[in-house]
Parts: sequence; C-alpha cells; structure tokens
Amino acid sequence: MKFLCLAICLCVSVHAGWMEEQIAEDFAQFEKREDVHIDGHMHVGYAIADGQVCVRDDVKHERCEAVTKALVEVCESYVLPDCEFVVCLEDSCEEAVLVFAKERGGKGILIPDFEALGGYGKVLREVESGNQRFPWEKKVNCAIWRGGSSGTLRTKLVEISMKHPRAVDARLNRLVQVGGEQKREWIRKGYFGSSLLLQDHLKYKYQILADGNTCAYSKAFWGWFCNSVVFKQESKNIQWYYGSLKPFVHYIPVAEDFSDLVDKIQWANEHEEEVRGIVANTNLFAKKNLSHAQVMHYFYLVLKQYSSLQ
Repeated sequence: MKFLCLAICLCVSVHAGWMEEQIAEDFAQFEKREDVHIDGHMHVGYAIADGQVCVRDDVKHERCEAVTKALVEVCESYVLPDCEFVVCLEDSCEEAVLVFAKERGGKGILIPDFEALGGYGKVLREVESGNQRFPWEKKVNCAIWRGGSSGTLRTKLVEISMKHPRAVDARLNRLVQVGGEQKREWIRKGYFGSSLLLQDHLKYKYQILADGNTCAYSKAFWGWFCNSVVFKQESKNIQWYYGSLKPFVHYIPVAEDFSDLVDKIQWANEHEEEVRGIVANTNLFAKKNLSHAQVMHYFYLVLKQYSSLQ
C-alpha cells in the first residue's frame, strides 16, 4: 500500500505564533465573558486581584490543586490584570470556560491540562532513561499501547492487536466506566494485559496514541519527547498544542477506528529514514514548545486575553 510521503526536514521550524493563533481561534466565538453555571464540583471559579489568586469554590480535587498551583506560579512570573474566570475540571467540556480539551471548533477555551500544569519533571526523566536504554537500533518493530477502558474505540484497537500480534501489542490494563458483565466478557476474550513501566514502552519503535473520553494527556505529552514514533489516531478531540502538530511531520496518522493501523506500521517498516526524521522533528518541537516554561507562558497568554474581555 502506498502512502503520500511528505518531504521531511530534520529541523522543521515551528510557527512562532502558533500559541497566539490557537488562542485567537478559541476566543473568536465571543466578545465578552458569558455567565456560566458552576456546579461546585467540576467547575471552579477563580479570581485574580492585585496579583493574588482567589479560589471562589471549595473544591477538593487534585485537578483543582494543580490549576491553583499553576495560577500562583503564573502570577509570580507575569503581571496579570484583575480578572475572573471558570475552569472546568472534566476531561472535556463544550461550555465557554477554560478547558483541558474539547472537540475541534467547540466553545471551550483551551488551557494546558492539569498534568502539564503540574509539571512532568519525573516523567521526562523516565523518558530520557528509556531513550538511553533503548536506542532505535535496539527497538522492536511493533506498536505498543496500554490504557484504561474509557472511550469507545480502544477495544477495537485491542481486537486488531489480537489479529495481528506481531505488528501490534495493545491491551487494556485497568477497568474504568465498565460494568461487571462486560468486564467478565473482556477478560474471557483476553482484552486485559500486564501494565508496563514507562521506560519499557520505549522498547518499541511505535507508540500508539488513542483517545479515551478525550485526549490522552500524559501519554500524548511524553510521546513527543521519546525516541520512538507516535501513531496518532485521527480525532475531533484536541488539546492546547494539537493544532501545531502536522501529520507525517510530527506523527504518523491512523484512522479513528484504527482500520489502517497495520498498513501504516508496514509503511513505517519500509520507510525507516522518513520515520526517524519524524522522530527528530517531534523531539525538536517538544523541546521548543512543551517545556514547563512554555506551558506556563501559554496559560499566561490565555489569562491575559480573557482579562481583556472584562
């Protein structure tokens, strides 16, 4: 099967204004802050006054703690006008509030997800260690995936793996949002497998990025820093930096239902030079755009724009 091979430059330049472009797109839908229902659990109201952060709602949640800590860090690093806003703590939200992810064209205003705001120092150290343990020449020509049972297409990925075990190693490793009868059926079918340490994922050349309820935050993030190539599922779900990623430049795209995954793996096996170029491009993008400083800068730009509406 033939695929369009895009010319790949090992030093792809990232548009310096991609952050501003994404923010402008998100804010283009309204001219002033809309009234938003706050349910006291998954929506949290914040205010910034004289450089101080005030949490309007008493929410005990690790996601809220990560956002609050990041806001304090932004206020210590930048001068922000006074403003009030609402952050949705759900995986995805289509209201005109600050969100971690949304469907393409949705109303939410994207901010870095709670895991990115909390920092990925330990994760990136593990990735670097895995990169050293498994240089490209020692990697297995196989696609790897482990994850929870959220979302509707992850079991499709597992079924493809069971039919093509030499090309794909994909299994569920934890049960979420599934009842007892379905769990028993999936166990009987062999859908569950052992978990892997992050470093052990890097034994494989190909990393599969599969949505759950929405974007897979941490798996997506560390995938851009590793020395394997990401096979990214085509999806309507986006997070703050997805708009700057290009197929066959930063990742290998696969169909939403993974129906062409095996063919794309075969293509990668036959085009090693191009694939290694994609890995180099991705690593360069990540180092330039996904550092903790850049995560905080994006958050600042969103808050600055939001404050201009009030």
